[in-house]
Amino acid sequence: MSKTIEITLDDHCADIISKEVDAGKYASASELVHEAIQLLEKQKSLVFIENIIEEAEKSGEVQNFSKQEFIAQMKAK
Repeated sequence: MSKTIEITLDDHCADIISKEVDAGKYASASELVHEAIQLLEKQKSLVFIENIIEEAEKSGEVQNFSKQEFIAQMKAK
């Protein structure tokens, strides 16, 4: 489903969009904005994953880890 949204861009952003569309890299400004939003979502996901990894690294080594128990707990969820 599509929704029309009105946005205001500064000259710099408008020029970038025009150049990309004129160069044939995108069929329309909407297509470019759609891809930009997808990239934003991916970036946010990567930051989230990086934060989880950092938190895990700070937590130290795992003691008394049972692979079978862990798998059983994951299956139970």
